[in-house]
Amino acid sequence: MLWVDQAKYYGPDRRVTNNFRLHDRRRENRADQMPKLDNAVRQLRLLVIDVRGVGAQSMFADRLRATALIANTTGRVRPVEILNGMAARLERNSGEDMRPYIYEELDRLHGAMAA
Repeated sequence: MLWVDQAKYYGPDRRVTNNFRLHDRRRENRADQMPKLDNAVRQLRLLVIDVRGVGAQSMFADRLRATALIANTTGRVRPVEILNGMAARLERNSGEDMRPYIYEELDRLHGAMAA
C-alpha cells in the first residue's frame, strides 16, 4: 500500500492508476511505502506541540485515524482502539487545549504496543 505524508494529507494514496493525467493536481508523486507503526507513533508525539485550535485538532485527528489504519494492517487491536478513541475525543472537544490528554493517551498507546 502506498502512503502519502504531506502537510494537508496523511494516509493511503487514493489515486487510481490512470494513464491519462487529466485533472491530476499533483505534479510530483510523493507516495511512498507505508511507514512502520513505531515511526508513525513517534511522529505523532512530535506533532502534539502544534495542536492548538480547531483546525489543528481536526488535522491531528485525521492523522490519528491514519495511524490507526497502519495499526489495523499490522493486526494490533488495542492501539487501533486507543487511536480512534483519541480522534473521536479531539473532535468532540474542539477548541479546548487537549495536549495534556494527548500526551497521556500516547503514553498509554506506547504501553499497549509494548505488551
